[in-house]
Amino acid sequence: MLRNTRFRRAVVAGCLAVSAVRCNAAAVPSAAPAGRGIEARVVAVRRGPFPNVTLTLVLLTPLPGSTGQTITAEPLYVGGSGKRRDLSIPANVMSLAAYYLMPGDRITAVALPRGRTPTATWYVRQVQRIAMSSAPRPATLQTELTTNKASYALGEPVAITLSVTNRGDLPVQLEFANAQKFELTVTRKGREVWRWSAGRMLAQVLATITLGPGDTLTFQEEWNQLDNDGDRVPPGDYTVAGWLTAKGRREMTRTTADIRILPPNIDEPEARLPNAEGGREADK
Repeated sequence: MLRNTRFRRAVVAGCLAVSAVRCNAAAVPSAAPAGRGIEARVVAVRRGPFPNVTLTLVLLTPLPGSTGQTITAEPLYVGGSGKRRDLSIPANVMSLAAYYLMPGDRITAVALPRGRTPTATWYVRQVQRIAMSSAPRPATLQTELTTNKASYALGEPVAITLSVTNRGDLPVQLEFANAQKFELTVTRKGREVWRWSAGRMLAQVLATITLGPGDTLTFQEEWNQLDNDGDRVPPGDYTVAGWLTAKGRREMTRTTADIRILPPNIDEPEARLPNAEGGREADK
């Protein structure tokens, strides 16, 4: 009788010990398994009962074991099931971020396959949204026209530099109808007196130039102070204008610079002309 009583006590004690272990195991959530870090772009979000969600991701980093560049993923929660998730656990809080993602978001996460055999469906944890940088600036052409001086003696050549720079973040294509890439003009009181292309034979060949971000096209020419008829221009104020001749770019690239042609210095003695005998005329 005493032996049976001791046996029953031992069995009860063993059951209590097993129950205690089970209770303790249920109270402490299991640690999240290891995985592989990924960077991905969200292309679709299908939300279920909070906090469950299914994501369609395009991988931006290779993921061994995936069946392709696109995977289906669900957030990995530790402990609980369905709607009953313990969101006081830090690991679950980071997984919860997946519920609030939107298509187009870029994320980093830790991914691991569901089950022992890698499939197209994955778990993700430690989900973090990547802050998106501002959109690239479209191509913006900045044009500058300079002369080597502001004032010139009568007949002195005028050196002209026309430069066009792409100030955007994207390349721009410049399409030209012929061999001419730019144009220069000189006007006085609104009237054109000289044009760079006047009288020039230009090859009728289509051309395209790609101007990358930060790249510059530079053209350098010289005006000898003659008008389109070949006559010397008089002293006065003039405006030099320049622009690209690319399709649709004239108005946006046109720029100007003002110059002055000075009259002769009347204090300087004029050069004496040779007389009929081959000598010099005497000063009067």
